[in-house]
Amino acid sequence: MTEVNQDEPQFALSVNAESFVPKVDKTQIVATACFKNKFLLSTALILVKDKYSEWQTFRALLDSGSETCLISNECANKLRLKTERINTLISCLNDDSMVVNGCVKVAISNQKKSFEKELDVLVVKKITDFIPQKALEINSDFSNFEELADSNFNVPGKIDLLLGANIFYELLKPERIKIKDSQLLLVNSVFGYIVTGNLDSINETKVHCGLIRDEDLNKNLEKFWKLEELEEPIVKNKERLICEEHYTNTHFRTNEGNYVVSMPLKKEPSCLGNSKDIALKRLGSLWNRLARDENYLNLYREFLRDYERLGHMKEVTNETEPDITYYATHPGIYRPEKSTTKLRVVFNCSSLTDNGISLNDIQYNGGVIQDDLYAQMLRFRTYTYAFTADIKMMYRTILINPKQRNLQRIVWCESEHESPKIYELSTVTYDTVSAPYLAQRTLTQLSMDEEANFPIAASVLRNNLYMDDVLCGAATLEEAIVLRQQLKGILKSAGMELHKLCANHEKLSPDPEQNYNFATLTETKTLECRGSRT
Repeated sequence: MTEVNQDEPQFALSVNAESFVPKVDKTQIVATACFKNKFLLSTALILVKDKYSEWQTFRALLDSGSETCLISNECANKLRLKTERINTLISCLNDDSMVVNGCVKVAISNQKKSFEKELDVLVVKKITDFIPQKALEINSDFSNFEELADSNFNVPGKIDLLLGANIFYELLKPERIKIKDSQLLLVNSVFGYIVTGNLDSINETKVHCGLIRDEDLNKNLEKFWKLEELEEPIVKNKERLICEEHYTNTHFRTNEGNYVVSMPLKKEPSCLGNSKDIALKRLGSLWNRLARDENYLNLYREFLRDYERLGHMKEVTNETEPDITYYATHPGIYRPEKSTTKLRVVFNCSSLTDNGISLNDIQYNGGVIQDDLYAQMLRFRTYTYAFTADIKMMYRTILINPKQRNLQRIVWCESEHESPKIYELSTVTYDTVSAPYLAQRTLTQLSMDEEANFPIAASVLRNNLYMDDVLCGAATLEEAIVLRQQLKGILKSAGMELHKLCANHEKLSPDPEQNYNFATLTETKTLECRGSRT
């Protein structure tokens, strides 16, 4: 019988390197958008549901010549929708082509909410130029047509979405109206009347054609890999430098070791309008939902009670309202299929004030300062003894400067018959634009501050983190055990905790004293151990 070495890894890492190599879908996606000279293209103002199930208005181009639907990157960011990573090649006229690497699922509706549809759309940097290219002098009288799909159809404006042939004909209704003394035509649709037709009196100088054709995949793959080059240095743009200087000058640590940071603001918060009335109105709408579902209500209450119990939000008892405040709305994300947190309350800092400006609008982003996922996974595969974990409630262990907490207010009441109370969020709030940068930068700062005490773990914080997920290991079991102990120690010094630890050896497991039978354990995905970032 062969003797088993107990210090060998108990199971092999099952990360497939090929799954992290970007692949190009050779299935051609044809997205044509031909705009003939002197022809008015049809546009419509449509409602699109954002991450928090709230409707926002955007301008869409209706194009029967496109086999797919598109959304601009700017629009997708405003909606804060989750982007699925894809790699699809689309080829255009004159040997031009591009790789599309993002896809989102959107729900669209008309203004009356009588039509709703869910679509998969490709994310592109820009769909087209302004439509129309210049203001059109329309002599015909449209005052009798109140239900125009786009009342400013003749005014140049950006296009946020393109609705292609896969939905185009579903949008149309049979009614057609010919405009007298012109070649314009009104076509009824679910969004209202769209305007199209010839414009003989307008002299257009630019012809658009998005005709798609086959493309040389090798040439595009070469371009793609240049973009994905791992050794390419991070470009510190102006915004990153501003955020770095701001963080260096404003962060500090409490006596307990927690970090206190400040949101980097582009503008003075005095530019924000009134948000309290909007927040109170949204709270009323929220209670319409909570009152209908007792289980949803209990989960919602428990989440906010826990938030307050941990000191992550505090009730405001001062009756004097500060001159400058921002109140976030807080919809709930309900996922009953989850085994742990079935409902998570999201503090929506993109909610607009009465002058159209939100807290997120006046914040710098800072960008991502960690290595990308591809580099992380390649490095992870080099370790003989490996483990993964995440940092428990990472965002909520980092405090926001008390001087800025008036910008992180919410209104809440435990019963619809109670008067709403005001609370201030004390920690970095997940949905703020600057939150990812502040969290990642704080971990980098922790690695610098504690490197003398935890030299091995400090390197991990700088090089082996993907958001709050730890992917690390060592060549020997002894080194891996020391690394795990140091990692727990360095995080504890800042009030953070390592949890959901998974390893390929029993001595690296959460409880080394417990007798694990690795042969019977179910497979754990490398990035499955993701914790709540609220």
